[in-house]
Parts: sequence; C-alpha cells; structure tokens
Amino acid sequence: MSNFEGFDYYCYFGDGNSAQIISIKETTAMDGVQKIRFLLRPTKRVIRQYNLKEKLEVPTNHIVREYDATEVVFLERGVERIRCWIMTDFMGGATKMSRRYSDLKENINDNDKLLLAYKAAKNRLHEELKIEQTQQAMGIRQKINLIKEVAKGRGRVDMTEEMMYGGGGGELPPE
Repeated sequence: MSNFEGFDYYCYFGDGNSAQIISIKETTAMDGVQKIRFLLRPTKRVIRQYNLKEKLEVPTNHIVREYDATEVVFLERGVERIRCWIMTDFMGGATKMSRRYSDLKENINDNDKLLLAYKAAKNRLHEELKIEQTQQAMGIRQKINLIKEVAKGRGRVDMTEEMMYGGGGGELPPE
C-alpha cells in the first residue's frame, strides 16, 4: 500500500460528500468481484453524518472503506493528483447517482423487450397481409370465372381478362 499523504488526492461521493485519499489498493473478492480499497481521511461532515468517531484510527482519523470497482470512476489518476467519483455514499449505500445507472440499465432492457415485441407484431401483420392478399386474389379469380360462366350461359362472347380490367395493366397474381 503506497502512502499518498500530503498529495492532492480526493474522492467525491454520490451524496456530495468527499474524503482525502491516503492510499488505494485494487483487490478481487472471493466471489470474483473487483474491489477498490481506500484508506481515507473523511471530512468532519462525514464523521458527524455517519457517526464514525469510534471507527476512526487514532490519532490519524483514517478509515478503511472498500467499494466495487464498477462504483468508482477515476477522473484523474496521476502521481501528484487523484480525483475519483464513488457513485455510492460513504458507507456504500445507494444515492441518486448510483440509482441512475440501474435505472438506465432497466430502461434499456425494457426498450429491448418492447423492440422485440414490436418486431414480432410487425412480422405477424406482414403474414396477415399476405394471407389477405392471397384471399382477395382468389376471390377475384372466382368472380372472373363466375362472370365467364354467366356470359357463356347467355351466349355472349368470351371476354379476356384484359378486357375485363379495361386494359389498364391491372394484373392478377399467377394461379
């Protein structure tokens, strides 16, 4: 663990609090989750807000806190200066900032589900349209055949399909 005391190293939390970073160590938990362990010097406000007086190391007022690596964003990570955002509050609880990511993820998943449902509905409507077109074409053929039969029965000349449609290029699909 490197000692960063005296340098310009700070982290900011999703609830608006901050703390000075004394040291950082990246670890992997037993369940495989990447963690970042900080040795921090919290502000007086954080000490009061979370009642940390008894938990601080005496006389340095340092405390060890560990956060999931996915909750930590390093804005600047240099030799002389470190700035990072920790999406949760100091104790690791949810904040508006940490909930925002889960809300966005939930919205994306919901939109993906809606997209799949819309695609399925579109495909179903295309199938229904094809069936309807086929049925209408069959109905038109039946009407043409019926008209031909009636015309033959009355002794009229057999009309071609082109004449029945007025020669306007209206074509029927093949039988």
